[in-house]
Amino acid sequence: MVRDGKSLGQPNKGMNRSYFQITICVLVAAAMSGCDNIARIFDNKGGSSSGGPATNVQTIRTGGVIADGRPVVKSVYPSGGSGFPESVPVVVVFSESMHEDSLSPPGPNAEPMLYVRNKTTKARIPSTYNFLLGGRVVVIRPPMGLPNTEGTSYEVVLGSEARDVDGLRVGGATTRVISEFKTDQDREDHDGRVLVTLPEDNKKDRQRETPVYVIFDKPAKTTSVSSSNLKLTDGQGSPISGKVSFPLQGNDGRVARIDPDALLGSAADVEIVVDDTITFDPDGKLDFGKKTPLARFTTVAMAAPLSVGVGKGTPFPDKVNRNNLSLLLVDVEVDASVQPNDRISMRIYGLDSKAANATDVNFVEATKSILAAGRQTVTVEFRASLGTLDAPRFS
Repeated sequence: MVRDGKSLGQPNKGMNRSYFQITICVLVAAAMSGCDNIARIFDNKGGSSSGGPATNVQTIRTGGVIADGRPVVKSVYPSGGSGFPESVPVVVVFSESMHEDSLSPPGPNAEPMLYVRNKTTKARIPSTYNFLLGGRVVVIRPPMGLPNTEGTSYEVVLGSEARDVDGLRVGGATTRVISEFKTDQDREDHDGRVLVTLPEDNKKDRQRETPVYVIFDKPAKTTSVSSSNLKLTDGQGSPISGKVSFPLQGNDGRVARIDPDALLGSAADVEIVVDDTITFDPDGKLDFGKKTPLARFTTVAMAAPLSVGVGKGTPFPDKVNRNNLSLLLVDVEVDASVQPNDRISMRIYGLDSKAANATDVNFVEATKSILAAGRQTVTVEFRASLGTLDAPRFS
């Protein structure tokens, strides 16, 4: 969802019925900056959203972001300097949701397009990859850590085939280094520090549905972390109730997640607060420079759509079928924060029947402007874009 170019995520309830998957975003008709790069999704290989060979397209994850133009590396952590512990993870923040297989391809011999390497030897460090916030953020965790060897620097490398979910390359014909750092922290320093918060400090227009992550530079004792010492507050310092968890494999103490119990406020100031009762083995505590709040961000005004429904009044509700293929109607319920001229942009993904490779994914898109403010149901129409019974657009 986007208004004035500001991302608002995807619906709380999506569709994955029959052989199609539907995802949604909302944007201003005048801006058209959130979901309008359809004509360029095939980069320089030709094609369009309604025909031609599918290339490197990935269905958007819930909470994902699509934007006009090529994806951009917004920030990398750690970046520059020294004094990081061996356990420090690497966090790369992109401007939009990335094609996960382009960054970390499946298979034991596949070459990733995003990785950490030894600066001197150029040896790539085997790592585990996690994608957060709808694929906009990548967390790279070398299972054995990054050795603290005197004089050793590490580089974060981005390859030329790194792409967003629409298949657009990040840019550049060659591999490039996007960060460099040293893991030369004194081994007697057992205190832990916050590497980054997600959303990042002072960021604006964050999704109201988004979870909040706090990423430490070494594993915290998970039993020492709770909603009393890792929490959200509003702009006046009042607590925002939520649950704290460690969502990554192995209950990794470096990545903590806060899930608010309710939708964050509209255009609200949100603060992330910690204290030094968060501890680290064997006798360390959280060193956060006594910064209270640790970080703050603001939310967008709009919420994600409340629901999506396909084919009301047909014999097969919520399914694409022979009765509605030629004119598919999809009802989108939006909440009271919607304003006139906001736009619903809906995509239907499927296996491309026109592609040479039967596993290629492509999509079609339809849009509808919202005429009035307030909670309502808006109907989006897909006409000939889904093909015919004899020649459906998706196999």
